[in-house]
Amino acid sequence: MSYEQGWLLLFAAIEGTLDAAAVEAALGDALHRVRPVNMRAIETAAFVVALGREHPMAAEATMDKLIPDVAWNPFFQACAARYVGEAALHDGWGRPADWLQIAHDWAVRHAHPPMINATRSLGC
Repeated sequence: MSYEQGWLLLFAAIEGTLDAAAVEAALGDALHRVRPVNMRAIETAAFVVALGREHPMAAEATMDKLIPDVAWNPFFQACAARYVGEAALHDGWGRPADWLQIAHDWAVRHAHPPMINATRSLGC
């Protein structure tokens, strides 16, 4: 799985064109082995978005593991939090406000207008 493919999976999950089983199948064993944090964050975010529509409690638990796992790379933590937060807000599961706040805080600290604007438009 390439870095670019992880992002494509995330966007397909957000659009609803892939369910959790399809994302998991596309990832193969990538969710369960050691991966670079940037790829793991985005791939897991894709899985969480799709899983949230079918099994919201499991998705929230997975997100609760992902956030601290990628904390050492705050940019990818913020990206995962932003996209999962938006999907969770739209689909009505999890703790989107908490996740969006993580993204918003990062964006403010790093003066990143696109993410600031996105998180503000979603309620931060």
